[in-house]
Amino acid sequence: MGHKWYRCEYSLKSICITIGIIFVVAIILPSQDIVCSKAKNSCSLYSKNVFTVNLKLTNQFRISDIAE
Repeated sequence: MGHKWYRCEYSLKSICITIGIIFVVAIILPSQDIVCSKAKNSCSLYSKNVFTVNLKLTNQFRISDIAE
């Protein structure tokens, strides 16, 4: 019986550690999004952390600059 409880505790610990690692990585690494508009001939690159609601403009460039 002792072995079954040990396995359960080990599984719970590993699940908590995995969730913790995913949480830390999500905080450290921002997600990025790119929005392009043909009419404006521009692309905007935005970054966002997990806890921020607003997107932060990190880079903006013209589409025509890419084609050249």
